[in-house]
Formats: sequence, C-alpha cells, structure tokens
Amino acid sequence: MAPLNRASPIFEPVAGIVDTDTYTAPIHFPFFARAADGLHELEKGTPLVQVIPFKRDATALTADIRAERPAEAPGRSKVFRNTLAMTGWYRRFMRHDKNKNRLGGE
Repeated sequence: MAPLNRASPIFEPVAGIVDTDTYTAPIHFPFFARAADGLHELEKGTPLVQVIPFKRDATALTADIRAERPAEAPGRSKVFRNTLAMTGWYRRFMRHDKNKNRLGGE
C-alpha cells in the first residue's frame, strides 16, 4: 500500500495482502499512474510502498455490516462534534493506551 500520510502525485500503489507464508516468489507491487504521460523522477530515498506484517491468526475477526441503529446515532454524533470542537480530542480521549494494559493499569 502507499506509505501512510505520503500520497504521491506520480503513482498510487495498489493495496493488498500477500500470503508470504505460502508464496515464496519475489513480490511485485502494482500501481496506478497518476501523473501526466512523460518521464518522472523520484528523489533518492522516496518511500514507494509500506508493508505491514501481521499474523494470520490475528485476523479472525467478525463483522456486523448493517445500518446504524437509532440508539447509536447520539454517540456517533457526540464523537464527531468533539473531534471538530477540540484539537487533539481523538488522541487525548479515544486512543488505546498500550502501556496501561501492558503494565496492568486501568
């Protein structure tokens, strides 16, 4: 996938998952050309793709895809208003604090 927070005006890598535990050949990263036709140069060191490894067993997730329930609307609306009203609200109040769980805190 494209490096997070580094959109390129020249190309866009295609996001995907490669089963590297069973696929042992070199991995190619397809992309969509975004710039006009012509010769384009990337500065040395420019990130091209971002690879995020994960364990397959960590993906045993279930999804509940449905319309929002009426009882859920006020909570979503409150979070949305708070993120607009205060800089850093999500970071301060919604992010999971990994250190608390690892150290046996709250």
